[in-house]
Amino acid sequence: MILHLENIKRMQYLFGLEKIIEEYMIWQLVREKH
Repeated sequence: MILHLENIKRMQYLFGLEKIIEEYMIWQLVREKH
């Protein structure tokens, strides 16, 4: 199965977004506790 370069870029972009949102949510939780 060969993925097109565009699909790989899109997947990397979405995965990066997911990680950023995850870290942001964790940061919000930490801030609320202190």
